[in-house]
Amino acid sequence: MCDPITLLVASTALSAGGQIMAGEDKAREAEIQGAYALDDATQTAKNIRKVGKRQQGAANVALAASGVKLGEGTALEIQNTIDQNVQQDALSSILSGQRAKNSAQRAADNARTNSYYGAASSVLSGGAQIAKGGWGSKNKGPTQQQMIDKQNSGF
Repeated sequence: MCDPITLLVASTALSAGGQIMAGEDKAREAEIQGAYALDDATQTAKNIRKVGKRQQGAANVALAASGVKLGEGTALEIQNTIDQNVQQDALSSILSGQRAKNSAQRAADNARTNSYYGAASSVLSGGAQIAKGGWGSKNKGPTQQQMIDKQNSGF
């Protein structure tokens, strides 16, 4: 059977490694969520632009049906206004997605950092337990002076 110190060292190593692995898992999950958020926002922007083209087409049809000459004057202003609004909405969607991705990246970085702090805490705690003489047992074995006395007595 292993002595308590060996078990404590192994337990400390497993605890520290587990915390780092858990932090990496959380970080990867956050990065994936951020990538999905940006992809969704980009797709939303494409959809907004498609709808905008339809709106421009409908406006052109309505203007042409009323006898307005397209591509100049009020008709051109209407087209430009529709285009500006569409582009603004599309870019707003992309900006929101980029912000979500950046936020997810910060969460990933924090998860990694916290896992390293947790691992360091486990190692320090394990080191302190070892320095105190083991796993909290009351019988910590002979003191250094007792071992010297035993050697000097011939046993």
